[in-house]
Amino acid sequence: MTAQPEADVQDITPEDKPSLYKAVASAAYSLGNSVSENATGTSSASRATLSRLRRAAGTAPGDDPIAWGLVIEELLQNLPAYEIGRTDDPSDGEWAAFTALTMFAIHQQSQSLLMHRKHYSIGRAVGELKNASGSESIKARLDALQTAQSANAIQYHLRSIINLLNSYDIPLDYGLLALDLKKLLNPKQRSGVIIRWGRDYVRALPRAS
Repeated sequence: MTAQPEADVQDITPEDKPSLYKAVASAAYSLGNSVSENATGTSSASRATLSRLRRAAGTAPGDDPIAWGLVIEELLQNLPAYEIGRTDDPSDGEWAAFTALTMFAIHQQSQSLLMHRKHYSIGRAVGELKNASGSESIKARLDALQTAQSANAIQYHLRSIINLLNSYDIPLDYGLLALDLKKLLNPKQRSGVIIRWGRDYVRALPRAS
């Protein structure tokens, strides 16, 4: 089996078609840029949205009706129809989008630059976090996320990583995060995400001389 290079991420979800990647990445880009140091005009509405999403981090879609409404109605116009649930429970895509955007709200807090950046998987970001912090316990946080077996556990361990990425100004690709979170819930796709994160983590570490 051949590993897919980072540069081909966009080939999976072409930007001219609705996709989970595009929906989440576009929302993160729009919200983050509107509160960045380069923003023009008022950003009060975006700041209020991000604040509400932060409060909903770690919850399930629907637990906070206002936060869920912000995600599904205002931010995810590009979410394709097949990602929309047809029962009273959220689809895996809806859960992944909601989780990714609430985590982005935490990540963007107090940041002057956009914390969403293409091709920065969790594996790569944690590798750069290990380099920046010098802490030997950083890898254990990635391991905990990868072995989490429930949606709640995934959110819990992901949030601990996002808080550290915020502290060290390390960005993340939130469209890719949403895709990966959805796959983590699928037993047939879970191992592929974990393998790729491991590779990305090692690639981000300094090469031995």
